[in-house]
Amino acid sequence: MVGGFLNFIGEGETWDKIKKANALPRISAWFKSALSELMGFVSEIPSLFVQAFKSLELVDIILVPRAFAKLIGVFGNFAGRFISWGAEKV
Repeated sequence: MVGGFLNFIGEGETWDKIKKANALPRISAWFKSALSELMGFVSEIPSLFVQAFKSLELVDIILVPRAFAKLIGVFGNFAGRFISWGAEKV
């Protein structure tokens, strides 16, 4: 599956290097770990939406910058952690 995908995106040379280095088990372990961590992030999203909804008030319809500030307050830390995680994994 990995080989087919790498060939599909034009990275056949990378696939050849992976095969020569017998790196497929390491890649598989890395992928499983990264997927598990990603699912941890995904599981946080519903509670963040509930928290964001609870933080909004009727006046936030008129004071849109205040609403955005509240949303940034709720999702900002999550976004920062997600971006850091993604940069680390790549």
